[in-house]
Amino acid sequence: MNDGLCLRFFGVCLLALAVLFGFTVSSFPVAQAQATAPSNLDFGTVVVGSSSSNSASFPNNNRSVVTSTVSIGGANAGEFSASGCNNVSVNPLASCTVNVTFKPTSPGSKTATLNLTYSTAIGVLTSFKVNLTGVGAVPPSPSPSISPVSTVSPSNSEISGLVTLDGAPAPGFMVKLEGRETSQTTTGGDGRYSFKGLPEGAYVVRVPFDNTKYTVVGQNFSNQTMTGTSVENRINFQFNSIAQPTTPPATTSPGGQPSFNPTLTVTPKSGPPGTLVTITGTGWNPKGPDGGQNQVLVTLESSTGSGSGSLSSFSLSKASASLVTLGSFPVNSDGTINAQATLPALVPQNVLVLAKDRNSQNAQAPFAVVGAADVVCPNVPAGSKLRVGTASAQTGPNTFKICVVVTASVNEGVNLTDSLIITLPNGSGVTNSSVSAGTVTVTNNSVDWGGFTLAAGQSANLILTINSPSGSLNGTSLFISGRFNRGQAFQQRIPGLIPLTEIDVPQATAVIPQGAPSTGSGAAATQDNFGYPFLLLAATLLGAFWLIAGWKLIKRGRQR
Repeated sequence: MNDGLCLRFFGVCLLALAVLFGFTVSSFPVAQAQATAPSNLDFGTVVVGSSSSNSASFPNNNRSVVTSTVSIGGANAGEFSASGCNNVSVNPLASCTVNVTFKPTSPGSKTATLNLTYSTAIGVLTSFKVNLTGVGAVPPSPSPSISPVSTVSPSNSEISGLVTLDGAPAPGFMVKLEGRETSQTTTGGDGRYSFKGLPEGAYVVRVPFDNTKYTVVGQNFSNQTMTGTSVENRINFQFNSIAQPTTPPATTSPGGQPSFNPTLTVTPKSGPPGTLVTITGTGWNPKGPDGGQNQVLVTLESSTGSGSGSLSSFSLSKASASLVTLGSFPVNSDGTINAQATLPALVPQNVLVLAKDRNSQNAQAPFAVVGAADVVCPNVPAGSKLRVGTASAQTGPNTFKICVVVTASVNEGVNLTDSLIITLPNGSGVTNSSVSAGTVTVTNNSVDWGGFTLAAGQSANLILTINSPSGSLNGTSLFISGRFNRGQAFQQRIPGLIPLTEIDVPQATAVIPQGAPSTGSGAAATQDNFGYPFLLLAATLLGAFWLIAGWKLIKRGRQR
């Protein structure tokens, strides 16, 4: 009977150990670096006081239900806000989406960091960090106009008045009439204007003016009965001059009219797409053709087709189609322009930044875009494990290039006679491919690269030119299989264009360097831990066996 009790106690211990082991294993994450969220969220240029929203999804690649925590930090955290996923339970293999809003309170470049962690009772399992960027822009100030309303009755009536500037008659001011009839005129040498023969109805009288040079003192309105059946409505406008702190850089032509010499400068003079550039200028006419504040439209022009290809050889007379508009910016009262813009994702390598105002004046500045026309293969140095790195670039509205680099560890070579399979988005096709080793086979949207070996520390690369009708590479994934020189086979799925993945046996772990750029979508490398379920099952069955055996021995002892 003592033997039966011992066996039964041993079985209970094994069952308890199996339950504890199963709970512990279920709390482990599938892979510690399965970061599928984007590394950056860019909100572009947003007018101060307005807002722009974006979102990011964070998958739970752990084996247990986790609780999410969300926070925003950084230099301009107060101008970004997040909703969703704070203190939320997320099931295994599910995702949680955070909505982020950018509402700038002042102009200029803004940065912050979105932090999200997944944790259980045993601590933090997964953490994500997303860089938030945006630019606050100053809203253009509208030119005010005064609009007295006059009701005319009966027919054949007249609206007239006087415009004064600094207490004296103001000739040459534009006056607009809107209503049943529309008309415009300018004040004469005595500062007076008149609209006659008007049918009865309600009319609005406007005097557009340059609010950088004049201010409204007031206006008065009076009805005066004239002889016969006509009525004259007199509307007088009073303006004062605004002292100008500086004089726009202008010269006087022989005809006595001012001439302006606009200039344009872009700082910095080169950079990759997404670069925040400062656009400055001098010598612009602050007054538009209608008397209001002048605006300058800034666009990017292609350099394709210039004779020598040199930036200095470009001219405004060259025929080139506008690629993209950076924005419309106001001319300050001193004839200067001061604005900021972000280069778009799709631009040619060399462009002209062209500014043109409402008076048809223009100026230009060259800009060299770095790395916009071709993919730059990632730097994948040899380490203690086999490494796979990817990079991508958009070279047209629906065309992309992908570079995949495989580097053997410093300790041993690797045999890739099996393959590295790249699955592209549905409907995509490969138009060109090149490899430094091995062979490439393309079947529809699947690319099979293999048939080569790498010595310790050696690298090989594959470059693909892709046409994707969807305009993105979302849904791209990789699968690599082979054998290390020590005889151990490996295989690993990489669902996304990950900057750097490390592979080893028996447990592969995806490593994403801190601050690495996100060039694709999808999760980091995953691993299938098949040993855990089998070990748990074996421990459970063994514990049950000893428990039953002990029970039977106890029962047999009682019968004796």
